[in-house]
Amino acid sequence: QYGYTLVIAFTFGESDLYRSLSVMRPLNLWLVKRFGFVLPIFAGSWFCPLLPRTDVELHTVMGKALHLPRIDEPTKEDVDHWHAMYIKELEALYAEHKAQFGYGTRELQIE
Repeated sequence: QYGYTLVIAFTFGESDLYRSLSVMRPLNLWLVKRFGFVLPIFAGSWFCPLLPRTDVELHTVMGKALHLPRIDEPTKEDVDHWHAMYIKELEALYAEHKAQFGYGTRELQIE
């Protein structure tokens, strides 16, 4: 609507800052079956959920800017189009740099 410029960026290593605690998996399976939700149980350094792991390197890469047009009353199709463009550029940026940072076999999952 306002004609913003978005800079495409991705940080490698961010998803590795915390570990899921698999010992809680049986509890989470029971919770999801019984109540329809799970408890997000995770740990970073010293098994503390507040401190990210210190053995993980973070690398942020920047892509080209995506210049959005000024649209006074954007339609759902306009929003969907520019969202798809953003996702396409983000996926291309990830594919271009993933081998450089040890993500060669890891697929980018956007949900």
